[in-house]
Amino acid sequence: MSCIEKVADKHRSPIQTPDCLPLIRSLMEARSMSRKTLAAASGIAVSRLETLIDHDPDDSAVVTVAELRNIIAALDLDPLEVIIRADTFDLIADDDRDRFDPIIRLLSAIFREVSASVLRAAAELGSIEDPEVQPEWTPLLKDVILQRIVKEIAVEAGRRKRWILDV
Repeated sequence: MSCIEKVADKHRSPIQTPDCLPLIRSLMEARSMSRKTLAAASGIAVSRLETLIDHDPDDSAVVTVAELRNIIAALDLDPLEVIIRADTFDLIADDDRDRFDPIIRLLSAIFREVSASVLRAAAELGSIEDPEVQPEWTPLLKDVILQRIVKEIAVEAGRRKRWILDV
């Protein structure tokens, strides 16, 4: 089972929409993809995709594992990026947490190093007044950090004959 399936399979099928909407929105923003384009690429009707993204949180709308898998596949994301974003929204199942811990620890170390340098650069450019007082980053800074993390992991993975996990 791929890591995308593991992420999507946390709650089995179906997943309560509020659990995965932030992930879907984050993934869409990462690719600057419109809803219409995403709907066409994922094979999900535009009206259905809009229902999933714009529904009232009190509704009982759900997204199936297949729909989530199609959305992630349509966005053509690196599986490690999906893990990072899924962990951010706490969508990795507890029973899979042990398998992902080595990657998450590595990500955390890289994230601390990269985020500190990005925040310093942002502060110097005046885009953030004080990185210690205002730790919330703009979406652009988050994406810069995320891209660097994925790149660092890809470089590290290329040096190994076999990566820590089968992803």
